[in-house]
Amino acid sequence: MTPPGEGLPGLAVRRPMMAAVLNLLIVIAGLAAILGVEVRELPDVDRPIVSVRASPQVLRLKQSMQKSRASLKVR
Repeated sequence: MTPPGEGLPGLAVRRPMMAAVLNLLIVIAGLAAILGVEVRELPDVDRPIVSVRASPQVLRLKQSMQKSRASLKVR
């Protein structure tokens, strides 16, 4: 642990211009790093399309059968 008055806070109090320049250099280095990173494009992917060709009655019947099977397993 550094004694009071030393380290970055002490430097900022004693030499505020140097601390400002140091912070500005850190910001510039960060911006340069962000701009230097390559952004890769996403590959062309065909999205899957799901279509259901059944009447509402058939879907309701299948859903009720699944619910009854699930309730039989619980008991």
